[in-house]
Amino acid sequence: MIDQRRLPSLFVAAGLVVTLGGACRSTPSGGTPPRAALAPERIDPEFQRDWEAVRAAQRADPEGAEVVASVDRLLARDPPLALRVAAIHAKVELAARQGDDAASMRWADEAISAVSAAGGPERALGRAEMALWRDLLRLEALAHARSGAPKAALLRLAALEMIGGIDETTLWGARALAYERAEELGEALVAYARWRAGLPAGQIEALFAEERLRALAGAVSREERVQRAGGLDGAVAACLRGEVGQDGPAWLLACGVGSGRRVGILLPRSGRLAALADLHLAAAVAAVRVLADRGNAGDVEVLWVDSGSTPEAVQAAADSLRRRGVDVVVGPVGAGNIGAAAKVLGGALIVIPGESMEGAVGVAPSLEARCAAMVAHARAQRVNGLVVFAPDNAYGKRAARAVARAAEGQGVTIVSRRDYPEATTSFAPVVQPVLATIRQGAGIVVLDRVDRMELLLRQLARDGVAAAGTGKALVMGTGESLEGRSIGPGHEPLEGVWMAPAAWAGSDSAEFSRAYQAQEGQEPGDQALLVWWALVEAWSAQTPRAAAASLIRIQGGRVVPPESQIMVQPRG
Repeated sequence: MIDQRRLPSLFVAAGLVVTLGGACRSTPSGGTPPRAALAPERIDPEFQRDWEAVRAAQRADPEGAEVVASVDRLLARDPPLALRVAAIHAKVELAARQGDDAASMRWADEAISAVSAAGGPERALGRAEMALWRDLLRLEALAHARSGAPKAALLRLAALEMIGGIDETTLWGARALAYERAEELGEALVAYARWRAGLPAGQIEALFAEERLRALAGAVSREERVQRAGGLDGAVAACLRGEVGQDGPAWLLACGVGSGRRVGILLPRSGRLAALADLHLAAAVAAVRVLADRGNAGDVEVLWVDSGSTPEAVQAAADSLRRRGVDVVVGPVGAGNIGAAAKVLGGALIVIPGESMEGAVGVAPSLEARCAAMVAHARAQRVNGLVVFAPDNAYGKRAARAVARAAEGQGVTIVSRRDYPEATTSFAPVVQPVLATIRQGAGIVVLDRVDRMELLLRQLARDGVAAAGTGKALVMGTGESLEGRSIGPGHEPLEGVWMAPAAWAGSDSAEFSRAYQAQEGQEPGDQALLVWWALVEAWSAQTPRAAAASLIRIQGGRVVPPESQIMVQPRG
């Protein structure tokens, strides 16, 4: 169990409260009620089939594009208002699961406007639909709390509280975020305390609330804190008064005032890059726990701000960190976003969970260095040329060019290059033209994700080519999205494959791997490990070192570093 007294201030942020999203794989979401439903007798038989298509799409994949498509087909037929509201609710719920607050607010407003024009919910909707209506209002309010207008969010939350449309724990979490975004820090401190008091220990939400309390405690005067505690009792009042002795719950230890060097985390929680949001959050929480346990926790304060996914959003988020006086920033993601952050952050060091670019120091080796390491290994193994497989996209083209340049420089022959659409799942037409070349001793280089590499190797096996393993064809790859579950039991075609991944779990990340496994129930993948290494470098208060491009091998369903490493741009 983590010693809360040694944990630094963590995730000072706008837009990060995971309880409010409704769908975070890292933690359960205690505030999300069961899905509201439309009473069957309220569905016009003319639209029954369309509505059943919506529900089927939701059951098949609650976050799938077919949910939106089926709703839009239904809405195009101009259904009765109650069914229209139910259909729009399905889209709002999907957007909430995906963290797309802009879509949640836009679609919810469409339903609210239609009901208002019909005289309000009491007149326009039947009693059976009111639970669905309240849930629609709840989703809209939470979207406003995360990234909409904070004042509007507070008004909506107050209205929901009056009609019993939101549970108390979620209510205070949403209020905490809205108050902080409105810069009403005293109210935010109270709300965070009330939110934390209702959360079970051990959840990421609880950790987030505790660390936000620690950060805000220093921003609100003791006099104001004591005054606000006057009308409260129990642990919430004790937190505000700073009574963090051993008699109360352990989370009260988070109510003290943090100080010291500040590390900013500028990673996306919203927008088109938000697919990485939960992974980044889980990795950062585990990383900070490990780094705090190493000591000197009181000297570091970690502040997280949602970078969004556009240069404009990144600049606004970076300015928030600049005004808070950060010394080093982890993130953002994407060359354009990194450049936008650099313009705002001035002299603050930027460390990114990727390769170096735009003046930011990356903790991952460059794709070019990784490709050069594979070519060097092929040359050392004296293979009879290379067959290169790559997806027909920007990544594949860049990687293929890197392999070609390295091969030319090291005297290795590229005997064939096979490009394929990035969505390819059947590789028979891709590999069959080069089967004879591979049988004659050519090495194989796959510049793609691990799962797609496995599909390609399975096709080679069906065609009678023994790839990888002792005495078989040399198989190498860039190993994107490398994680333990992608190479373990059931993934035997990867046995013996060599990879030059962006990151892999080794002895120097063992502490983090154990913490992540305990927290998430699975081993960290390459993206989680990159967040770990970025925080390690940011935490160290030293100039980050260049990342190394290393070859590893898959043996027994595990990553095994060879005794002699092929390394490009070694650390140190």
